Amino acid sequence: MDFQPLQVEVSENPSPAALASEVSFQPLSTAALPVSAESSAHDSGYQAGIEMAASQIHLLSQAFSQAESSRQEQQAAQSRRLETEAASLACQIAANLVDSELTLRPELVLSVVAGALGEVDEGSEVIVELSPEDLELLQQAPSFTADERISYRPDPKIQRGGCRVHSEAGDIDATRETRLAQMEARIQEISREQQ
Repeated sequence: MDFQPLQVEVSENPSPAALASEVSFQPLSTAALPVSAESSAHDSGYQAGIEMAASQIHLLSQAFSQAESSRQEQQAAQSRRLETEAASLACQIAANLVDSELTLRPELVLSVVAGALGEVDEGSEVIVELSPEDLELLQQAPSFTADERISYRPDPKIQRGGCRVHSEAGDIDATRETRLAQMEARIQEISREQQ
């Protein structure tokens, strides 16, 4: 588009009204711009808008991923805490059941002692420690007192329903505390394996 210089003839002291009547102004429109410049500006602005939106979407996506990861970590930690508490509660319930059962049937200690003795090599000398109350009960059972290689000793630190066996091959801890701790550890292990 070529621009023509504006030619105005002016008298020596023209009035503003006279000047305005001689000069005509036309508003600038986009139609006066070349089509390629208008299109280029539009495309450039459109592309900049898309890039800005893509950048914002990427930032939001990263923030969402971080929030989801944090939520999953918190959920896993809470799940592990609840599993530990559940295993502990299960063991407390088991201990209460054992207490109740031993009150009703104190002879159950005989099966605990028999199980522990079953793990000892035959022929070796054995010492069995158990609570004084359980020892009294055990001494009334001829099947336990007949074996001369086994000696029984009271240990007030051992709770009813459990025992410790000492032999040349090693020791067997069949106390209630140890058995409950093993049960709790096994429950937690099973819980972790299922995850």
